[in-house]
Amino acid sequence: MRMDELKRGFWGYKRDSVYHYIVSVEEKASARLAEKDARLEKTEEEAKRRVSELEAVIASLREENASLRENQATVFSTMLEAQKYAEQLRTDSERQRQQTQERLAAAVQQKSGQLDRYQEQIHQLRVIIRELLEDFNGRLEETEHVLVRLTDQVPGVELDTVPSGPDEGGSELWKRISFT
Repeated sequence: MRMDELKRGFWGYKRDSVYHYIVSVEEKASARLAEKDARLEKTEEEAKRRVSELEAVIASLREENASLRENQATVFSTMLEAQKYAEQLRTDSERQRQQTQERLAAAVQQKSGQLDRYQEQIHQLRVIIRELLEDFNGRLEETEHVLVRLTDQVPGVELDTVPSGPDEGGSELWKRISFT
């Protein structure tokens, strides 16, 4: 209703017409308020639903965040343990390498000492064999001189049948023996 639709009386607008106008304005306002309230209620319900959805998402994200932090802590501690284990392995392998090297050096030194002793024993054995051969040669020469004297005393025995040394080729033994 518009103001020109109000009925006029002698002293101004008629009361009934003003009341009807006020009632119609109030009804329209009430209808608009009801629509607005309905829209607000609907918006509020949607907002509440959205808030509850977001709270659920936030809760799940918090759980996921807590889980990720636990995983991060686990990974970090595992990495620290792995670093400690690697360092321990390095230390152990270095210690084993040093022990093996020391054992090897001791074994080499021991074998070297044995070789030195064997070499000395071989040298001593050569000296002894050389002395024995020289002694044996000296006795053979004496025996040969005795034999020559005896053959000179006994007629008819020839001296050519008995070899006197390595140069005369009578024995293979003289060919193999060397006086170095």
